Amino acid sequence: MAYDLGLDEHQRPRAVRARLECGRLLWSGKSLALVVAGAFFATLALGVSRERISTASLIVYAVMSGVAFVAYAIDKTSARRGDWRISEATLHLFAILGGWPGALLAQQWLRHKNRKLLFQVIFWIVVLVHIAFWILLAPNRR
Repeated sequence: MAYDLGLDEHQRPRAVRARLECGRLLWSGKSLALVVAGAFFATLALGVSRERISTASLIVYAVMSGVAFVAYAIDKTSARRGDWRISEATLHLFAILGGWPGALLAQQWLRHKNRKLLFQVIFWIVVLVHIAFWILLAPNRR
């Protein structure tokens, strides 16, 4: 584990930008999110190439991931400005509709909604349901 030293709101020392070290390789939240989302899309693409998954499924995940990432960016900007916010239910809906890879990337790259425990619990349940669907329930087209 590696971290940088920073200060909290009361100017006390605290760890910031924590990351896992595996030998010389550093794993931050950003790199892990990229690996998870990339592996998911690579698996879908492989399924499409083997004609086990429809191209439409891959397109839906890609489009909804883009929508989710943009929604997180808009919400983060609105939060900073004190403007109207996108509801957490809407952000979860984008993840449920297939945008969870984009939401995961946005959480890490934008540092938004990644510390709210209840939000994260719901988010990871959505992710696990999607992965379980593809592992256990997806039709096996041949």
